[in-house]
Amino acid sequence: MKKMRVGLLFGGCSGEHEVSISSARAIAKALSTGNNTDKYEVLPFYIQKDGRWLAGSVPQQVLESGA
Repeated sequence: MKKMRVGLLFGGCSGEHEVSISSARAIAKALSTGNNTDKYEVLPFYIQKDGRWLAGSVPQQVLESGA
């Protein structure tokens, strides 16, 4: 079965930036554990506080470190 790609947007310019990171971490974990590992491919996109969007390894690092 082909995995469904799920874009995960988090961060942003608001005061809820850190809350968004925490929520995204929980969602990424839920989509990457148990039976979901065979169903979903999570593609994280991090939006910095200045509004710049980042893809690739940086969003994954942010999810892992929380910074």
